[in-house]
Amino acid sequence: FHPILKKYRPHHGVDYSAPHGTPVSAVGDGTVSFAGYRAGYGKLIIIRHPNGYETRYGHLSRFVRGAEKGIKIKQGDIIGYVGSTGLTTGPHLHYEMRLNNRFINPLKTRIPAGRPLPDVAREDFIQLTNAMTVILVSMNPAVTTVAAKDAVETVDEKM
Repeated sequence: FHPILKKYRPHHGVDYSAPHGTPVSAVGDGTVSFAGYRAGYGKLIIIRHPNGYETRYGHLSRFVRGAEKGIKIKQGDIIGYVGSTGLTTGPHLHYEMRLNNRFINPLKTRIPAGRPLPDVAREDFIQLTNAMTVILVSMNPAVTTVAAKDAVETVDEKM
């Protein structure tokens, strides 16, 4: 049910709530095939990726300078910022994924792994993860201790 249009219509993406202005990064390497305004989506960037994949990032407040059709994007590049353009009730990122122009559920899709963390950044990552774990535990020790312990063990296992 669409909260603004007050009618049922398909929703083919995942909405990620985030504060207005939060940076949005590309999920993988590709080429921008569209950067502009589209009804419903508001400010939208579409990226074509290898092997028939396409990702869409909607409701952006603005694009990064130079984000236009034809530019090459690398995984992790900031492409825009969270907003509430188009048909929205508040700031969030509308994220869609398509394969050969068919909607797919990004939460259930097995996609190729991203680039591994370079060795030179690994120690910084572990230190940052440990610092964030301390902050999480201090917020609500009863709830976050198990989650933080699992996260640290997972990071250690992968290192």
